[in-house]
Amino acid sequence: MNDIQPPAITTEPPTMKVHALVADFSSQAKLGSKQLITHIFELLKSVSIANEQKHEHLGALIVLGEFAQHDYQVPGIRLIHTNPLAGELIYVTDEMIEEKLVELFKLDGAMVIDQTGQILGARTFLLPEQADIMLEDEVNTRHIAAASASTRDDIIAGFTVSEETGKVRLYVRGKQEEVFDPREVVEKKSRKRKKDSEEE
Repeated sequence: MNDIQPPAITTEPPTMKVHALVADFSSQAKLGSKQLITHIFELLKSVSIANEQKHEHLGALIVLGEFAQHDYQVPGIRLIHTNPLAGELIYVTDEMIEEKLVELFKLDGAMVIDQTGQILGARTFLLPEQADIMLEDEVNTRHIAAASASTRDDIIAGFTVSEETGKVRLYVRGKQEEVFDPREVVEKKSRKRKKDSEEE
């Protein structure tokens, strides 16, 4: 009589479901970017008002981006000359930053600001991403460069200051989001001073 062997029973440990622990800070990061955009825009407004009052118009092109992803070796941006900020640590939140911005506005090319608020450099040339981008009629190549750059994934926003009018513009994802005309503020202040003097 043959012995009948029972089927082998293998016992495997139960499969454990491991859920990845992910802390989502994306909304906080976006909030920080929005606050930085607002801070830079307000700085440019203040500078443009001061320049309008002095009848001194200086143009500017600025890009704000997330450049750590490139280890700060940023493609599509070329230094025209030696970086004038080499060896300096300057943030848009520094005291007396408006005076420094005016100095940088006098240089040819674009200014580059990191999402940390640090001004990384100036005198740069932005290679066009979308040279055929459509904007309002009164803008020039500076505004096209800012709007085009703002379509890049690593660029949060582009800013311009018009040399002709002093207008400050903000571009995000290729579209103009905000515009400020310092002449309106200066004219309003002038009318108020005139009215106050007449009432005295």
